[in-house]
Amino acid sequence: MKYAGEAMEFRLYSLSVNVRNAPLAPSDPANAQRFIADATIHLEVPVSFTGKILPPIRINLKVKARYMSVF
Repeated sequence: MKYAGEAMEFRLYSLSVNVRNAPLAPSDPANAQRFIADATIHLEVPVSFTGKILPPIRINLKVKARYMSVF
């Protein structure tokens, strides 16, 4: 949770990460499985408009990271 004074600005919760590791010495490097990490996290943002408190916005964020060799 992040607060601005007494008010909550946003809340992050329920982090889930799935990591698929690459083999150390694949026999076929061109078609080998790569290192990939899939993550999901929930974001909640409170909403107020013209002084009225409305239901919070809830968003599921999905992120995928992949290792790419540079050299």
